[in-house]
Amino acid sequence: MRNFQKSQVVKENEIYACMLHCLFDEYRFLHRYPQQYLEKIAKLFGAIMKNKLLDNVLQDIALKFVIEAFRREGKRQSFGIIVIKEFFECLPEFPKQFQDIYSIRDKCQRQDPQLYEDLGRLYSSTLGSKENEQGKEKRQDT
Repeated sequence: MRNFQKSQVVKENEIYACMLHCLFDEYRFLHRYPQQYLEKIAKLFGAIMKNKLLDNVLQDIALKFVIEAFRREGKRQSFGIIVIKEFFECLPEFPKQFQDIYSIRDKCQRQDPQLYEDLGRLYSSTLGSKENEQGKEKRQDT
């Protein structure tokens, strides 16, 4: 996909755009997917995000899909969990969306307690520590 994304050949760029369009379009049907296909699509979605194959606009849309899925129950939540696990180490690169995911992480506690714990640790070591530093600076200023 990366080669098609960066290709100088127009046809390859069109194929790349078509693949992304089809993947994004399938989001609305995820609740109908058998589990094995849902997992494959989620891993692909996460790998695309992890490997930064999306421009900023598409990245924002993809993150909105993931957060929406993560909030839900059932297969959509499974999709959100798998995607987050795929690009987990990249979450701090998207502070607003990571904050949103962190604030609703209790949604996954029952289905994936390890992810719940990992989100807490990652947040504390990245965004949480930044918030603590900002709070200290504000208190020192007053």
